[in-house]
Amino acid sequence: MTHKKKRIFLRVDGDHGINSGLGHVYRSLRIYFFLKKKFNKSHDFYFISKNYKVGINIIKKTNEKVLIFNQNFLKNFIFNKDDKIIIDTLGVEKKLLIKLKFNDVKKILSFDDLNNSLYKKAIIINGIYFAKKIIKSKNKNIKIYQDPKYILLDEEFKVKKKINFNNKILVTSGGADKHNYLFSISKILLNSDLKNLKIYVLIGKGVKKDNPIFKLKNNKNVLLIKNAERIKKYLDICGFVIASGGTVMFEAIASGRVTMIKKTYQHQKYAINYFKKLNLISELSENKKKMKEQLIKKIKLINQNTILVDKIFKRNIQKIDGKGFDRIKKILNNYIRL
Repeated sequence: MTHKKKRIFLRVDGDHGINSGLGHVYRSLRIYFFLKKKFNKSHDFYFISKNYKVGINIIKKTNEKVLIFNQNFLKNFIFNKDDKIIIDTLGVEKKLLIKLKFNDVKKILSFDDLNNSLYKKAIIINGIYFAKKIIKSKNKNIKIYQDPKYILLDEEFKVKKKINFNNKILVTSGGADKHNYLFSISKILLNSDLKNLKIYVLIGKGVKKDNPIFKLKNNKNVLLIKNAERIKKYLDICGFVIASGGTVMFEAIASGRVTMIKKTYQHQKYAINYFKKLNLISELSENKKKMKEQLIKKIKLINQNTILVDKIFKRNIQKIDGKGFDRIKKILNNYIRL
């Protein structure tokens, strides 16, 4: 007699950068692939997402079922009490939590959720939003893990490669580049007096075909990289990184790179301010003229100071060691097994 499989649900959204971006989708997929390998025989997997096409298309490559999160779902879908729910939406929707309570679901794990008062029992992993608020709970049934050591990155970020600064610059603006920062920053660099530049531009899966960055596809100083499966190898090639305040910021710090950040979402400001105060990153101005001055000045300073580069490398990799996924895997293992 075969036993019916239990179920694991991953609640996550991803769009072109209007509401969600794609960073949470990629984090959820890392978790999914780890759990799938460990618990495929005992569990079925489902994703729950708002009807955002770009995120759903990425998720569907797993061949798992995607349930659309809407009023119909909240009204008609029935959870089992032994279901496990993993939430990566910067806080659970109250309506979803009410439904989980009504269906007597007790296994809930949420990432970067500051409002733990909504839960009777949960695990909260606060790897990013710790920079906004250190959360506490008097409820012994709520377990909280928070610190940069719980920032979830790919396994390869445990391996560190020292900087060989050579005017190779990595430019990225998240999965969608809604504000066309890839083009504007690349043009600033190309129109500067910096010599022998090689600009590596990461094109996220949510970047639209009419994005102006594609105007530079024939420029010999620019390499457009689409659908990169391994970002780490480009971080290792480049000594200097210009990124948004999302996942690549953490990856650049973990790689020990000289990092300048352009905020693309308001919620990024907490982590940006946190790492800026520690002198691990620099934040770019909203003013284009000032931004150009900042970029050129910093690149020239770094290019002439190998001692400073080495200092930045050591300081950065101490703060984000790249072992966050190892720590989270242990939490997930216990979460599923118990």
